[in-house]
Amino acid sequence: MLDLKAITSDCDGFDVEVDLEGSGMNKGFDLNADWEIDGDTAWIGFTPTKRLNDTATVDSVAAFTITAVLDDSILTNLCLTVTDSF
Repeated sequence: MLDLKAITSDCDGFDVEVDLEGSGMNKGFDLNADWEIDGDTAWIGFTPTKRLNDTATVDSVAAFTITAVLDDSILTNLCLTVTDSF
């Protein structure tokens, strides 16, 4: 689960940006979720809504691409482009 925020200048031209600090503090963020990275592709396994947290409601689901912004090899921003939503 990622918290999102309005884009900053580092993500200009993208749809939305990940709130890195907020996502890490979110009680629904689960580092033990099933995931895999292969080259530049990441897969996140089935995550039932009950794993998000007790008060979570899911309004929609989206598929997206994500672009990392690095500063001297340090992650500073994650920029998202929504490719599909339902």
